[in-house]
Amino acid sequence: MARALAQAGVREVFCVPGESYLPLLAALPDAGVRIITCRHEGTAAMAAEAMGRLRGGMPGVCLVTRAPGAANAMAGVVVAQQDATPLLVIAGQVARGQRHAGVFQDADLTEMFRPLCKHVEEVCEPAALPAAVRRACHMAQAGVPGPVFLSLPEDVLTAAAGDDCMPCDRFMMAEEAGTDASLKPSAAPHPAPCEVRRVAELLAASERPLLIAGGGPHLWTVQARERLHELGMRLHVPLISAFRRQGLVDATHEACAGTLGFGTSPALLQALREADMLLLLGARPRGVTLQVLGAQLDLLRPPMPVAHVCMDAAECGRAVHADVSVCATPQAFLEALPVEDMLQRSGPRLARRQQWMAELHAAQLAWSDPSSMTMPGTLDMAQVWGWLRQHLPADAIICSGAGNYALWLHRFFHHRDLFGQLAPVSGSMGYGLPAALAAKLRFADRTVVAVAGDGCFQMSMQDFATAAQYGLGIIVLVVDNGQLGTIRGHQLRRFPAADCATTLQNPRFDRFAEACGGFGAQVSRTEEFADAFREAERHARQGRPALLHLPVSPQAIAPGLNAPA
Repeated sequence: MARALAQAGVREVFCVPGESYLPLLAALPDAGVRIITCRHEGTAAMAAEAMGRLRGGMPGVCLVTRAPGAANAMAGVVVAQQDATPLLVIAGQVARGQRHAGVFQDADLTEMFRPLCKHVEEVCEPAALPAAVRRACHMAQAGVPGPVFLSLPEDVLTAAAGDDCMPCDRFMMAEEAGTDASLKPSAAPHPAPCEVRRVAELLAASERPLLIAGGGPHLWTVQARERLHELGMRLHVPLISAFRRQGLVDATHEACAGTLGFGTSPALLQALREADMLLLLGARPRGVTLQVLGAQLDLLRPPMPVAHVCMDAAECGRAVHADVSVCATPQAFLEALPVEDMLQRSGPRLARRQQWMAELHAAQLAWSDPSSMTMPGTLDMAQVWGWLRQHLPADAIICSGAGNYALWLHRFFHHRDLFGQLAPVSGSMGYGLPAALAAKLRFADRTVVAVAGDGCFQMSMQDFATAAQYGLGIIVLVVDNGQLGTIRGHQLRRFPAADCATTLQNPRFDRFAEACGGFGAQVSRTEEFADAFREAERHARQGRPALLHLPVSPQAIAPGLNAPA
């Protein structure tokens, strides 16, 4: 089975070791698969999910043990399901003869995971292991990607394997074949010419079009993103990124009109109401993206023509009524779009679109200007992110979980790279650190920054030690307001007289980082941040993870929204 995983293109697995799958664990190094031992299964699953985004479609792989270990991994499975990320979770299981007998750590794992996964399987014969791996990797990537689950009874892994257990000849080791022998996803859907023509007609006839780009970076390619930027620039179409998809549109590009999410700019909300054509590209409008759209438009009867391009035919036009539905990948659609013909058809509308696009881009730059607001306290996160967007390289990767601390990141930082933002649309706390582990493993030469609130960080902080153990020079920013700030904000709005359950008594996170073998520093004033971050970078370049503890005012609920003193 270890060899089958390697032949499928798996380069690393994230795990918390368990006695239920020790034979597989022992075999992985000889198969050339690197093992990353995490401190918690939730971290292992989220790190594997992030790797699924970064590997260009190959599933990230997480290994966990029986019932409690598998249950701990559920948070990462939910992220993969809602983000459409290819993820393979492999769990050890009790022996076949002990199933449903109430033995130690027995649970029906396949039924636990079935509602969240594209494919669930318990492998009950040793000879079936390679085929199960092939099937699982294929299912994780095919169509709309997602999580898959394999349950491996302990006695299946310890049984003798004969020649019938070997993978077929098509899956020779890559070095034997002389090429990349990893599994490839099934053929991508291609748009029908009549559908492309109809979208082109709608775009060419519009004066105030908007394009919303969505889907994770694994559903795009660098070439598709370049074509998206070219489309925006040549046809003067404002480009908007869906919630937590800011890496799809370079924030400095002249066509960038902002992002949908919590704290969307007023100018962009007004533009949604005034648009005369809407193109959803690669997006499955769900969650926050759908929430923002629904607050501005009647989604069942939009006031403008809508075209929806998505690689899942079942999703096209499902949440938003579409005049044209196109089942295609972003790249296939953009390659088929007749840009030259559209330029000729646009005529005088092209100049009006240019003005529309320029106004929206200028409004977005003004909205993301750190000087546009002030934050109570001595440490201003708007200024921090303003400095970071000037200082960090264009290919830096910023990882975050859930919490109001991320609102300053979303508004004031400029993402420049396709993989520049790793964040779950599911709103899962604790994601930033696991994602940073995967990002640094995948792109060792890039600057990787994880940002988390004090509550968010404490969901996975134990795995800062994992970064230290493997020499992963990540930089972690812990924004500490001494409370679960998002929930406190809801509490103030809905139950203003109540002040309960959201206060946190926190440790000195910088000292925790030092105890793990990393670098730690506390930054209490805005003017101290630049020097502290440069010192953190110095340690990170040496393979030593760094953490900056950033105490901020508990009054700062969101940018421009402060709680009473």
